[in-house]
Amino acid sequence: MLAAASRDPSRYPEPDAFRPLRWAGSGAPPSLAFGHGPHYCIGARLARLEALIALPALFEALPGMRLAVDPAQLPYRPGLLVRGPRTLPVSTRRSPRTSLSPGHAVA
Repeated sequence: MLAAASRDPSRYPEPDAFRPLRWAGSGAPPSLAFGHGPHYCIGARLARLEALIALPALFEALPGMRLAVDPAQLPYRPGLLVRGPRTLPVSTRRSPRTSLSPGHAVA
């Protein structure tokens, strides 16, 4: 049941699509990603803020970033509490005009 949380396509359009700004703003539907009620994650606001800042900066710095393997080949964690791939291989092609500002680093 936990793995299905916030994944009902009738309530959450395209639940399998990677859309980092899906939950941005006040119009976002409620999500169980960070728990609920007394079990709500105390770091949820910080995590969302970090994603709201870091992901656009990453995509701007590396506009050619793409998944390096077929999504069906990604090995997923078997647990029910943490859902996601074990690894996320990406390839990058930086355009000649793309440069990283001093505040952005790529490892």
